[in-house]
Amino acid sequence: MIAAIAETRKGGHAVACHDPLPDERMENRMNLRVFAPLAAAAICMLTPSAWATHCGCAKIKCCAEPKCCTTTQYQKVETTCYRDVCETICEKQMRTVSKTICENQMQEKTCIVNKQVCETHYRTCTETVCKPVCETKIEKCTVVTCKPVCETQYRTCTYTVCKPVTETKIEKRTVVTCKPVCETVMKDCSYTVCKPVCETVIKECKRWVCKPVCETKQVCKTVWEKQCRTECVPGKTYCKTVKDPDTFCCDPCTGKTTRIPGCKRTIQCKEPDRTVTKTCKVPRQVVENVTTTRTVKECVIDRVPTQVTKMVKETICKKVPVTVTRMVREEKVVDHPVTCTKMVPETITKQVPYQVTRMVREEKVVEKPVTVTKMVPTTVTKQVPYTVTKCVPTEVKQTVCVRVPKTVTEQVEVMVPRTVVKKVPYTVCKWVPVTNPCDPCK
Repeated sequence: MIAAIAETRKGGHAVACHDPLPDERMENRMNLRVFAPLAAAAICMLTPSAWATHCGCAKIKCCAEPKCCTTTQYQKVETTCYRDVCETICEKQMRTVSKTICENQMQEKTCIVNKQVCETHYRTCTETVCKPVCETKIEKCTVVTCKPVCETQYRTCTYTVCKPVTETKIEKRTVVTCKPVCETVMKDCSYTVCKPVCETVIKECKRWVCKPVCETKQVCKTVWEKQCRTECVPGKTYCKTVKDPDTFCCDPCTGKTTRIPGCKRTIQCKEPDRTVTKTCKVPRQVVENVTTTRTVKECVIDRVPTQVTKMVKETICKKVPVTVTRMVREEKVVDHPVTCTKMVPETITKQVPYQVTRMVREEKVVEKPVTVTKMVPTTVTKQVPYTVTKCVPTEVKQTVCVRVPKTVTEQVEVMVPRTVVKKVPYTVCKWVPVTNPCDPCK
């Protein structure tokens, strides 16, 4: 175990197997520095001869061999310790916060605006202008013209023409003709004749007679009577603006007290009701008996004898002579002339005239008018318009958007920091010396 300690020592400082915290590391080093020399000195004083371990760099046997010895070993002990660690936690809290909001309101404002008014003035300007003046002159020009001259010439044309030749022949044809033959026949002819017949018939005549009838009716009549009435007049309703009392809010983090002004609100108020007595007219229905006379129509039937003439039909039959014409067929043989036309070819020679046009040159002297334009300077006076702009102040009504501040109270969720102390475990390694008896004969 001492060899293990020697191996872990570097430069006279004991190094633990595990890297603890800085304070614990210094404490372990101080313990090793104090207890290691003391343990070695105690072993040398108790025994006449000492065993040198790696500290003596060799195993040396003393003059007298020891009968018994003890060995000091260091054992690693891990201890769990706790330390306080502060941790900040944010918690949600609801707080009432007042903030100012700007609202847009439309207001009418009268502004004086300078309007630009344009006026037209005239000034007299004298200018020299060149005017074109046209002059017409007559010039003589020689013109060569080509005139068309027509000549008639003849050429011989031969062509064949078919002329019609007519021949007349007589042919015999059989013709069927119909001749009318008249005959007198007696025919029965019946016709209807209407004869008047007189009869006496009794006829019913209706007539209307008006008779007076008396009736009694009950008529409802409305009579107005004066009556006093008591009415309850409800009070007027009006609006009133009330301001809520101010509230105070304490910030738990800073401990500062904030005053929150009360909100203005509009409430409805009503005046007390009042009783009014009024005199009014009340209608009342009255029933009266009224006698009326009305005329009623009545139907009266009279029986009157009447002469009626009727037309009676009568059939009369007579023998009437009728002339009937019928057609009788008759065949005849007739000479019929037939004309035949034949086309006979014939050659004809003709002198055909045709027109030949040729151009003949001719020179002429022509008087031609020529227009010459000259620019003549002329002084002209003009009225030239020019515009003058003036600023005229004018009142204009404008609708302007104005931002009006308004205080609004609302609930806001705020993260509030809070410090919490926690116990955090950590492990500390310590080397503890342990004494064990050993066998010296080995």
